[in-house]
Amino acid sequence: MRTPGASRPESNSLAPAVRKCVFCDQPLGPGRVKFCSDKHRWADDSNARQALVRINKLFSRRELIQGSLATALMFALHLESRPDSPGARRSHTASVLHELDLLLSHRGPNDPAVRSFVRVQADAVRLAFEAEPSRNIEDCRQYVRALEILRDAGSENLEDTETLLQYARAAVKFYASHGDYLNSARSLQALANTYRLNQNERRGTRLTRYAWHILNEKFSRSNDAEILTIVHQSAFWDLRLAADTIGRPAAEEKCKQIIGLAESVNTPAIWIETHRELAGHFGKDGEREDESRHELQQLDKVRRENPGLTAYGNPTLLRPQIELLLGSGHKRDKDEGIHLIETGYLDLYKSDRHVYYHRQLVKWNRQHGLSLQLPSPAYASPILVHLPRCRE
Repeated sequence: MRTPGASRPESNSLAPAVRKCVFCDQPLGPGRVKFCSDKHRWADDSNARQALVRINKLFSRRELIQGSLATALMFALHLESRPDSPGARRSHTASVLHELDLLLSHRGPNDPAVRSFVRVQADAVRLAFEAEPSRNIEDCRQYVRALEILRDAGSENLEDTETLLQYARAAVKFYASHGDYLNSARSLQALANTYRLNQNERRGTRLTRYAWHILNEKFSRSNDAEILTIVHQSAFWDLRLAADTIGRPAAEEKCKQIIGLAESVNTPAIWIETHRELAGHFGKDGEREDESRHELQQLDKVRRENPGLTAYGNPTLLRPQIELLLGSGHKRDKDEGIHLIETGYLDLYKSDRHVYYHRQLVKWNRQHGLSLQLPSPAYASPILVHLPRCRE
């Protein structure tokens, strides 16, 4: 019996493997290592070289913000991963931006890993559009969406929120120039909050009022829940910032409107914001303490019934209760309020070191002679927590 394979010539088993060109799969000639010709060697890495050329051109432009190495690499990857056709490319970019929107709204920028990932990805999209400018309206809209995501991802450089203001202003300018009232108002409110991060309360209040005028006149009678959510957010910001100047009757009408909008939308998130704002508003008036406490009870109930909602912004939900206790005029209430500052609010701040919460703790520390040991803030972001992230 013959051993299987015994008839094969022994020399064949020792023959060297034929080496082929990695580009065209043809046998390599003498002296060739990977490519059969210089032409194929040049063609094989043309995409990578083109990406490097684009990066070099991009980063030679002084007006562009210099990115990190991670951003540069993501930029190159983004360029080379895009489909060739314009339509497919726009669909791909829209999908990337949508995923970043969801990540910010579900996880929040308080997570350093989320901030870093979102910022690098959105910056790659921004740089791609700036490297290859387009007049197509959809390309321009996607570019602005990338800027809005960068705005909301925030900054660890607390001495310089001007970059966030640049992103926020660009969004307002784009939507206003195209007569897009809804997104103009939405981006105006985001710009207002970015100014407040920059401690420009006066301008923040003024822009909030502009946003409210647009939304109230154009969209308050809408039947679209997403649009009404935007109107609701604008209404309570206007109430919060302008209640002392618009007079009690106007403030009362605004409260009724906020409740009506919440009833129309009827989601846990909108009721959380409604109860929080009304608790804070009523808590400023010593004659409405009971109403404020009722709103706080309703707020607690909605939160207990919906434990899966984002925890981002939790310090804002505790603040109305603290301010109500501090302002009640009773020593026991004041002691309880201070206890909540020193435990609950401080603990929430340590897990979410936003500059806004740090400023509030510093204010309470000074007003009430506390001895809080405060870690430095880690970031600043003007993100509007429960507001729809984008509206096509």
